Formats: sequence, structure tokens, C-alpha cells
Amino acid sequence: MIRLLTNTTVVLALGFALGLILGPTVARALEPLTLPALGLLITLAASEVSKHGFRKPRRVLAATGLALLASYVVSSGAILLAARLITPEPQLYTGYVLVAAAPPAASALAFCISLQGDVALSLIGTVGAYLASIIIAPLFTLVFAGSGLVRPQQVFTTLLTLIVIPLAISRILRNRRLLPAVRRVREPLIAWSFALVIFVVVGVNRDVFFREPLLVLRIAVVALLSTFVIGDLVDWGLRRWGVHRRRRVSLILLSSLKNSGFAAAVALALVSQLAALPGAVMSVVEALYILWLGAQVGRMTHEDD
Repeated sequence: MIRLLTNTTVVLALGFALGLILGPTVARALEPLTLPALGLLITLAASEVSKHGFRKPRRVLAATGLALLASYVVSSGAILLAARLITPEPQLYTGYVLVAAAPPAASALAFCISLQGDVALSLIGTVGAYLASIIIAPLFTLVFAGSGLVRPQQVFTTLLTLIVIPLAISRILRNRRLLPAVRRVREPLIAWSFALVIFVVVGVNRDVFFREPLLVLRIAVVALLSTFVIGDLVDWGLRRWGVHRRRRVSLILLSSLKNSGFAAAVALALVSQLAALPGAVMSVVEALYILWLGAQVGRMTHEDD
């Protein structure tokens, strides 16, 4: 039973199933816990990276450049192209512009540990991408939506909550007396934190999926293309170029996971409930993608490069 309840795939699937069963009432009650859960799992993931990784300017610039390329060229390009072809309605397209403008999902950093990716690349790249997104995200919405919907202070708040504070706490956890204990509990805590986030995302949006299934299906096609399909294409391309598996894992996550919850919240506050649908649907599809990646852990971690 202990092995079952600490298995990443089982725990994430349980969170998804409970979200569908218990629905929005319970999910909304637990919604305030999602930010602390994300902060916890990012803190635990960042505790694996030593401070020396940030002391090499070339490494920092290279990781940031790769993260920006993966998130704002590959991922955003795929989202906008697919959205233009499949859901061209103005409000829905605006919702997808907000998803494309969002920085990479900070939670992908934590999942990088389970897949044994390059945690240093993911951490440095994510921090750099979030800092850059303070400028990039508002410009993105201005160019593609005709309005600067994302404000720099919104991105800064997300940066502070999900990157700066967890990164600072992670330095404490790297104390030589604490680190062995942290490593023993890290993966189960990350899995259960992820499960809580998935539960809330699925539960809050459950009624939308049942009420407008055809609309949701069209929106989901865009989300599927920009996660499952793009993830596989990036994996295939990087294999062809001979990129090491650990680095490949990190770049796949950066290319396929966006902070869609942030995009949905901005759309709901500044545009309309309809414009918030792409971010909400993307959040659920990303949860499914994480489940699917969790099922690939054995294959990916034992892969012979």
C-alpha cells in the first residue's frame, strides 16, 4: 500500500479521478492550497541544484536562451498556429494568446526530477524565462491580441510566489544535515502536491466539460497538439541531433507545459469567461500529459543513450 501511495503515476491518476468524482464544490474549497502546493514542489525540486549553477554566466545565459526558445518560439508558436486554424473565434483566440504569452509552467521543474531530467537546466531556464516574461508577456498580448492584457506586475507576483520564495527556501534545505532527509521524502511530496493541483484544476472545470462538450473538444484539440504532439516532435528532433536524455527531458517539458492557470485567471478577470476556457482546458490537458509522462518514467529513466 505504501508503494502504491508513493507511486507518481498512481497518485496523479488518483487526483484526476477524484477531481471528476467530487467536482467543483470540494475543488473550490481546496483551491487556496494550490499555490502553497506548487511552492512546496518547486522548493523540493530546486533543493537538488547547488548555488554554483548560478555562478557561471555562460551557463545561465545558455539555459535561459534554451528556455525562451522552447517556451516562446516552439510552444507559443504551436499554440497560436493551432488556435488560428481550429478556434478562430475572437474571444477564444484571445484566450489562447494569453496561454501563449504565459511563461513555462513552474511545476514542470518538479516533474523534471521524477523523469530524471537536467534539473539545473530546468531551474535556471525557468527562472530566466520568468524574468524575461515580465517584458515578453505584455508585448506578446499587445502584438497578437491588440491589447496589453498581461501587466508586468502580474507576472512579477507569479515570479515572486512560485520562483523567488521557493528558490530561497531551497537554499536552506541544501544544508548537509537536512538534504538527506529531504531527498528521502522529496518524490512522494512532489507527487502528492501535483495530485492536489490536478484535483483542483479538474474539479473546478468539471461542469464546463459536461455542459459544452463540443466546444471543449475543439479547444482540447489545440491543447493536445501543443502538449502531446509538440512533446513528441521535440523529443524526436532532439534525438536526431544526439541531445542527451537528461537535457532532452527538460526541453520537452519547457516546450509543452505553459502556466495556463495564470492565463485562465487573467482572461477571466480582464476578458470573459469564454476567453478563460482555453487556459482552463489547457490546464486539464497538461494534467493528462503529466499523467502520461508519469507512465513513461520507467522507459525514460532506463533508456540507453
